[in-house]
This record gives sequence, structure tokens and C-alpha cells, in this order.
Amino acid sequence: MESSQHPLLAGLTSQERNQIGLASVSFEDGNTIYVQGQVLDLVYLLVAGQVEQIARDAKFGVRAIADLLGPGEALGPIFDTEHSVARFDYLARGKVTALALSGADFRQLCKRSLSFAK
Repeated sequence: MESSQHPLLAGLTSQERNQIGLASVSFEDGNTIYVQGQVLDLVYLLVAGQVEQIARDAKFGVRAIADLLGPGEALGPIFDTEHSVARFDYLARGKVTALALSGADFRQLCKRSLSFAK
């Protein structure tokens, strides 16, 4: 999937795309993207690869894969306030390519663009 074909960007005009501060990032297999309890600052729009969403219980030391995210999905402070924290660990499974933008930019974009917010 090319970055321009990410489903969350499909309804944007070229002007709207140019106003977004998107950066292409990659994570190698096993890289940590977010740790449970970490303040979420970036939204990652997944373009290629998979990300494990891992639930853990610090009291008992139990870890389990809660979900597997892939191309077309997003993670980060999507619907939450600017000071939200990760409820899970997020780890790259294989090489992952994503588009990153700040949570604030993501929320502003949702306010400006009805097609994007859907």
C-alpha cells in the first residue's frame, strides 16, 4: 500500500494533503512503538507490516497479544485528548512502515475534513 493510498487519506484534497505534517517512518521487527503508560504524542497510519497490541498485567507479569494491527489501520491518540496514555504495548512484527503525524494535527484534520473524520 502506498502512503497516498492509505484509507484515512483517501478523501482528502491535494491541498489538505499538503497541509498535513506527515512523516514516513519505519520500525524493525521487535521495535517498541509505544509502551503501556507512555504519553501518546504521534498517530501512526500503518502502510505496511503488522503491529502487535500487547496487554500486560504488571502485578502478575502476564503478557498476551490483544490484537494485531495492519495496513490501513491507525494507532496513537486518535480519539483521545492530547494527554492520553497507551493502554497497551505496541511492538513491530516484522518490518513496519507508517505515516506519522501529531495527535493535535490529526484531531485538527478531523475537524476540518468530514471525509477524513469518517
